[in-house]
Amino acid sequence: MQIRIFETKEEIAAAAADVYAGLLAKKPDAVLGFATGASPLPTYAELIRRCEAGAISFKDVKTFNLDEYCGLPADDENSYRTFMFRNLFSQIDLRPENAHLLDGNAPDEEAEARRYDRMRSCMRISLVMGTVLVGGLALVMLLLCAPCAAAP
Repeated sequence: MQIRIFETKEEIAAAAADVYAGLLAKKPDAVLGFATGASPLPTYAELIRRCEAGAISFKDVKTFNLDEYCGLPADDENSYRTFMFRNLFSQIDLRPENAHLLDGNAPDEEAEARRYDRMRSCMRISLVMGTVLVGGLALVMLLLCAPCAAAP
């Protein structure tokens, strides 16, 4: 495990985007796991910037999100689906059908969880972004999953 400490959120975003870029250069069809919340927003902004500049592409990527609120329609302002499309997916060249998210409004939540888990288990996830808030300190974790350790 490698732990790196950065002074600013911009430095974190650039370093995290470097990990994505390194992975996607070696595996353009990677399967990525994304988090929601305020902590990953600077990284998402950097990924958008690099995609707009042609330095990185998500056109063959598939994504899975980590969670969703139960009882919310997909287009609800508070859903994680809305969050991800507003803050990342709609601003990069990701194909909408390759963005896999839980249906928070599914009539049978357990069946939806099983469906999502079956779909996710059929694809080897290459990189997962997680965030943790410890006191006033936000930690952004990038977990490279073997055998896709393509970090710079």
